[in-house]
Amino acid sequence: MTSLIRGNGTEKDPYLIETAADLQFLVLYAHIANTHYRLVNDLVIDSNEDGPWNPIGTENPSKQYCRCIFDGNNKTISGKIVIKPNTTKSNYYFSYGLFGYLYGGIIKNLNVNADVTTLPTNDMAIYLGGIAGRMNGNGSTIEKCTFTGSATIGEVLNTDLPNSKTSYWLGGIVGHVNSVSVVKDCTNKGNLSGSIVDNVNIGGIAGLYNKCEMTGCSNSGTLPKNIQGTQNTFIGTIVGNNWGTICTCCTDTSNSTLPTIGNGNEQEQVSGCTNH
Repeated sequence: MTSLIRGNGTEKDPYLIETAADLQFLVLYAHIANTHYRLVNDLVIDSNEDGPWNPIGTENPSKQYCRCIFDGNNKTISGKIVIKPNTTKSNYYFSYGLFGYLYGGIIKNLNVNADVTTLPTNDMAIYLGGIAGRMNGNGSTIEKCTFTGSATIGEVLNTDLPNSKTSYWLGGIVGHVNSVSVVKDCTNKGNLSGSIVDNVNIGGIAGLYNKCEMTGCSNSGTLPKNIQGTQNTFIGTIVGNNWGTICTCCTDTSNSTLPTIGNGNEQEQVSGCTNH
């Protein structure tokens, strides 16, 4: 690893991400826990020229979750990020975005200004976010990150599973957050849109937030008011579907008539969340 990019992967001497090619090494090695990376330059990803993007950290099929600490150093990753899901065999779930699945991973100080899109897929459950698709416990954190651009879930096919139920979780920052994870001081300025499936969860910050903490986040991006043809649709300018979550001091300035929290249960603790 040290012969491929500069640095030693420690907190004091992190691996330095200097080019778009260096991001490919992050794709390969982000599963190594407690390894530190720092973005040195603004970078451009162009899926039209370079081909579909492989998210950093994945649960299916390799289970190489993102466990590293990535410091965006207030730099920007921009361009067109097109993710090509599996169209030959239906997966139960998959996480998409610049980062895919965080399990103990930390992303901080990063700006993403890109169009993030999934191509047609057979996946039964899809997680997509402007920064990351999914976070699942073990200290997973996204902090001081901003998304500008658009995040779009393409057509969901499932032609080989006529009786299946399909769902997606779409967020300006992260699609699905679960079990002792934190999203803090993040901003979404991007536009979100999705296709028709059975169950839809869309939030300006997160599509679904379950038993976690969110604080100091803001949304000014555009969300759809409804997805016609779906059985269950939960859309909120901050969180689409909120389960047992502590959500404090979050603000929406999109001038939307949508609620800040699309759906919640009796365990939720929501305070200081405003919609202007």
